[in-house]
Amino acid sequence: MDPDFNDVIKHLNEFEIRCVTGDYDNFSLCLNFDSCKKSVCNDFFKALEFVLDSLFSHDFTAILNSSLSHFCLKQDIFKSNSRNHFECSFVDIDEPLLPVYFKQLLLTCIGVAALQQFVKVNISGPNVDDDNNYLLFTSAFPNDVTQDDVIQFLSKNGEIPYSNVAQIKLLFLSHTFLSCIPPSEDVCMMHNWWLLRCLLIYQKVMPDKISSLHMEMNALMKKINEMSWLNEKKYPTAALMYYMECVQMHLYYGEISQAKNHITTVQSLVGLGIELCGAYGKKTRFQSKATSQLLVKLRGKNNKKTSEIPSKIVDQFEYPSDLHLQDDTLLNKVSFVDDEDYRVDCLLPEEQLVLLAYCLLTKKKEAFDELLREEIMAYVNCILEQPKVWTIYIKALVMRCKLEKHLSRRVERSLMQLEAVIQSIKKNEPGFSVREYMLYAVDLPMIWSLERDLADLWMTLGGTKTALAIYEKLKSWEDIVKCYTRLGRTSCAEKLIREQLAIKETPYLWCLLGMFLMIEKCI
Repeated sequence: MDPDFNDVIKHLNEFEIRCVTGDYDNFSLCLNFDSCKKSVCNDFFKALEFVLDSLFSHDFTAILNSSLSHFCLKQDIFKSNSRNHFECSFVDIDEPLLPVYFKQLLLTCIGVAALQQFVKVNISGPNVDDDNNYLLFTSAFPNDVTQDDVIQFLSKNGEIPYSNVAQIKLLFLSHTFLSCIPPSEDVCMMHNWWLLRCLLIYQKVMPDKISSLHMEMNALMKKINEMSWLNEKKYPTAALMYYMECVQMHLYYGEISQAKNHITTVQSLVGLGIELCGAYGKKTRFQSKATSQLLVKLRGKNNKKTSEIPSKIVDQFEYPSDLHLQDDTLLNKVSFVDDEDYRVDCLLPEEQLVLLAYCLLTKKKEAFDELLREEIMAYVNCILEQPKVWTIYIKALVMRCKLEKHLSRRVERSLMQLEAVIQSIKKNEPGFSVREYMLYAVDLPMIWSLERDLADLWMTLGGTKTALAIYEKLKSWEDIVKCYTRLGRTSCAEKLIREQLAIKETPYLWCLLGMFLMIEKCI
């Protein structure tokens, strides 16, 4: 390799690690391609510089609203072999002196931009304009590729993505760019990790588990485990973040033992011991005798430790209020006899991540019952006491909402809290640079999934009309029919189903019509 490239590549390697961890603290993107431009394509390095600058500043739309030609890529790099398969044939920069690394970095960064924008739209916020006509997509694919085609391309094993997924072209674009690099030629440090993230998001927009995606993710994890920089002391949060993402993948597929092994690794990295014990306390206002309550005890914690998470991420955000219970009997939180037993000294964000991992594992490994709910609530309350990282805090609130939705004295708090969470996600502040930190490690649910949960809560509390408005927005036909039936508007329900069948016949709609007619006959 030309020695002129070495220093540039070394700096870009540092950028890759910062990009995948979301930690740009004390890092300046200083691009000096002058020496490189002497040897090869000047336009290519201008394009690469533009992409890197845009990623660094989280301006993903700048990349997505650029054409392929802007990146020195030809318009026919993606060729369709059939109506349900595209192939990328990117070898189109005729510069023999240009190292493969630069080409792969460009493709990876474009894929990352598309994935991050997709995540903003569907998971983390803040709100993004509903614009599907990104110039990059229209220049990369034939003009006759429609939204339905994209859905068909992403379908696996007869399963199609959820209909509520917004701007699904972004996911397709990301997957196409990230998966077009041959494994044998992979020299980009962050490529496999971002592809792993893309595949897990891809899986989560599908209604059923896809074995081929699972196998591909397992293969990627083996490659990432071999990356030497992952466990370097210079990047202390990288390994923590990666192993937590592995936990999310294993838990999704029900691989409890593998998830537990990774959680043990995370726990050892942080140096935090966790145990559940009992302490005397009261749950209600009129309770005269204290009883044993579950309590999280942290051991082996060094209070002199400082967090490795960037200071601009911690506490520097506007988060939804932790709403209090408005109940005439239950206390907002357990009142312990010896308050010192409950008080937890300042938790580091890394330690909160370990607690969250315990919550997720506990929820998955056993049959859900009242004791398990109390156990998970003990972990969740410990996190909520000290808001640190936006994603961890939001995840903890969502978990509490789900735990309380079946409790008659807590269901109203669950509804109001979930509304506050959804509103917070849609706000413009904090920016994505704050929201993206640990985003893939904590596995926030899709926005439309939270909205469905909110509508379900309204139905539980008798707010059928409010629930109906949300279901209509989500196009949840079965739930809409239930609302119409409860409101006594059965003719509207049948009319709605037949209108949808006239637009496009699907087995689901026919089953729904049959079910409705059967119910109506019984009534």
